[in-house]
Amino acid sequence: MKEGKDAKFVIQLGDMVEGNTKGEKEHTRQLTEAIAFLKKNFQIPVYHVMGNHDPYGPGGVAASKAVLLPEIAGQLKKKDLTAANYSFYQGDDLFIVAEYSKRAKGQEFITRTLKSLKKKPRYIFIATHIPFITLTDTAFADFLAQYNAVVLSGHIHRNYLLQYTKNNKTMTQITVCSWLPGKNGDKQRARQTSTDPNVFKESIRSQAVKFKQPAFMA
Repeated sequence: MKEGKDAKFVIQLGDMVEGNTKGEKEHTRQLTEAIAFLKKNFQIPVYHVMGNHDPYGPGGVAASKAVLLPEIAGQLKKKDLTAANYSFYQGDDLFIVAEYSKRAKGQEFITRTLKSLKKKPRYIFIATHIPFITLTDTAFADFLAQYNAVVLSGHIHRNYLLQYTKNNKTMTQITVCSWLPGKNGDKQRARQTSTDPNVFKESIRSQAVKFKQPAFMA
């Protein structure tokens, strides 16, 4: 790894594999090879976020439990994990990783972790695969803003920067598109990067229409 030579660790934001294989054996092979690739290229700890594709398809859930969860547990020096919800400190900074495809449980874990803090960290980072912009309820965004939390996410294949402010407190969300070219690269959806607020407002508007809710993050 030449870039980021001073980095202490890497956070992999989910969807290491496409999933939807013929069965657990093939899915296990995909996950095992993906993890090996990351270990080979990064000689520092790699923390994993569970993406929606990582357990997707026949045998995917079983493969993720057999391969990905033990890998996360090993990095945390724990015996086992039943879900990809965990937290760790790097110096004075707190990192919370949530399996947000299971939204209610992920949100519950984040809320419980923040409310149980005895000492306020210097910075709070939350890593999830699915970004919070898909939500149509301001309550959780308001809660995270109390902590000036920085959210790191992927999933939507676009690079976005969002700052949501409430009572002079701000939740910052960075959504990263990080695709490697695939065998059918010409068929992949185009990557999109935008700092134009109108582009982002349209994304929020379309989500609001889909869920029949107001576009609250105008």
